[in-house]
Amino acid sequence: MQLVQIPYTTATPPFVLVRADHVSMDRWRPPTFTSPQYTTVRVPAPQVLLQEPPATGWQLLEPIPLTLEVDQTEGEVRVVAYDTLVNVYGVGATAAEAISDLKSMLVDLYEELEASQAVLSPSLQQQWRRLRSVMARI
Repeated sequence: MQLVQIPYTTATPPFVLVRADHVSMDRWRPPTFTSPQYTTVRVPAPQVLLQEPPATGWQLLEPIPLTLEVDQTEGEVRVVAYDTLVNVYGVGATAAEAISDLKSMLVDLYEELEASQAVLSPSLQQQWRRLRSVMARI
């Protein structure tokens, strides 16, 4: 890695050290930073309704609205599915994998909160109530 000194502005210290491969310099303006390691590409977040049970032995009492986002970092594309009702998310290489991961997280969270009811903080009690309002064991 090569470090170079680039004059910045009079309002800041006289030089800023940056990686040479991350800088584009044109006519001594402040540098424009790019990062080949972290590129995030966001697409409009589609909303879908989760209407099928998260697993065998479970039922949804009402559909759960999910938001899907596509994120590309370090050349790897991943899909994040999340809901704002229960505050759970899932990640996968495809939307189907992200939703499947979210479903397993819902079941895991339900079981964890159910087993710990006596010691839940107020915020976790609220999350437990929301979770029970949208899903149940059968």
